[in-house]
Amino acid sequence: MIRRLLPLALPVLLACETLTGTFGEVIALQVEGSTARRVEEGASLTLTATALDVAGSPVAADITWGILDTVPGITLDTVTGVVTGVTPGGPWRVQARVGDLRATAVAVTVAGAPDSVEAASDTIVTAIGPNTPFGIRVLDLTTLPGTPMPLAGVITHFRILDPTGAVRLRAPPAHDSTARDSVSLVSAGNGVVTAIALFSGTAPDSARVEATLTTALGGAVAGSPVRFLLRFP
Repeated sequence: MIRRLLPLALPVLLACETLTGTFGEVIALQVEGSTARRVEEGASLTLTATALDVAGSPVAADITWGILDTVPGITLDTVTGVVTGVTPGGPWRVQARVGDLRATAVAVTVAGAPDSVEAASDTIVTAIGPNTPFGIRVLDLTTLPGTPMPLAGVITHFRILDPTGAVRLRAPPAHDSTARDSVSLVSAGNGVVTAIALFSGTAPDSARVEATLTTALGGAVAGSPVRFLLRFP
């Protein structure tokens, strides 16, 4: 039996005036999550898609995955949808399929894995004001051997070791202005991650801060943690 469904029921599936199909028949594939994904070199992510019938209900189907680009910097398990980053670069397009039906391609970019971290300023920072940033620089030393490559989008965790409560941390201006005992911040395009120390009332003589980061696989990054001794005027 053929049924028709107005496009308002499935606005994200097909750009057409009506959808035609039988209940239980796969008429669309919906990719779960963003169609622009990032994976770190050596790490993996799992892509997921759902087969839908004309009513928008999930139906069982053998979904396979394929890479649309030649010489990609990723590997792909065509059954499970697991993508592993091999070579930094991209994006490379990965697509879910059921028979002749194709889903919107997912663009996967591979980022270099952080393997070195250094202080972006002196590890002993003197005469720091309440709005003076300090931080670290994240580098990839293996993608182009001998050429330190700054990495963007790497999460670094800053925390006050002591004195807690008297000094707090926040992101630089134009970001979240909430002060906390610890903050997780993301490196910019130059690989630098910065935080700002704040204090209320009389400033302590100094504060100890620690910045740590790991690879996407949970491995240690050389140079982490970086510890700062912040001296206040």
